[in-house]
Amino acid sequence: MPGRWKTLKIDNSQMQAFWYCPQKWEERYVNNLEPRVRDTSSLEFGTRMHQLLEDRHLDQQGLPQRWVDSGGLTSELEAEAQLTFEAYCAYYPEEPWDVVAVEQYFEVPLLREQCPHCQSRRLGVFEESPYCFECEQWFADHIYNGEFDAIVRMKDSGRLYILETKTESRSSKSNSPEAWISRSQVGLYQWAAEKIYGEEFEGIILNVISRQSPKGNCAPCFRRDTLHRTKAQQLDAVKNIIWVADQIEAMQRIGFFPSNRNNCVTGYGWKCDFHDLHVTPEGRPSDELIQIRFKQAEQYLAGDL
Repeated sequence: MPGRWKTLKIDNSQMQAFWYCPQKWEERYVNNLEPRVRDTSSLEFGTRMHQLLEDRHLDQQGLPQRWVDSGGLTSELEAEAQLTFEAYCAYYPEEPWDVVAVEQYFEVPLLREQCPHCQSRRLGVFEESPYCFECEQWFADHIYNGEFDAIVRMKDSGRLYILETKTESRSSKSNSPEAWISRSQVGLYQWAAEKIYGEEFEGIILNVISRQSPKGNCAPCFRRDTLHRTKAQQLDAVKNIIWVADQIEAMQRIGFFPSNRNNCVTGYGWKCDFHDLHVTPEGRPSDELIQIRFKQAEQYLAGDL
């Protein structure tokens, strides 16, 4: 019967969580939990910088700004964000592109080339559901969703790029070229953007903003790297996310998400966000303790609201 398989809407964060541990995905996306973090300054700073840059891009398009107010940020963080933004504008006084879109939410169907049951290519749509005419079974075409920080078109070449902004502490290495060289997000974003705009994208401009030192002795600094994925690399990323979505959908059907206990604690001592939920001798902690340590996760993609 149609509907045995359900369409899953999946983004980069979901894919990353599932690869790390299926039970982590369950806690975050089924039980809708996230930890109550005491220090949220890094997240708040990153959000504020995205707001300021969004307003800059809107102004470049001749559109009204959205984020004039800091939205309740502490005076110290707002001052640092404004200082960083002023330094950014001084570092990049004129951009080499025209802004095409800002904070663009998207959904792109992950259409299959082969049946997930028998690998046949004799596919079609029957009773409004994807169907394999070889093994006579229904399946699901999942949906990849996300949000582009900005889409820009270079003034000299006329080519399109995705602009992805990341903020980080000065000591962070998470946005180095080595860290991004094989991340699936690059291929998936480039593939999705080309589906949406109907033309090739040169790649992603990774716009990295490093915060000033904690005491302000070292000023913020900025770097831009150009990332690109070939068609083969894009399709490989698409196959991977379809496989992940299929595994999630199958686990939802049986109601069981296996755990990867090897990732509960890393060699550097970092613990998974949900570590304490899964190590108590008596099983899951009480509802009262969960409410103290965790909260309902906030939606971060506009299309998920």
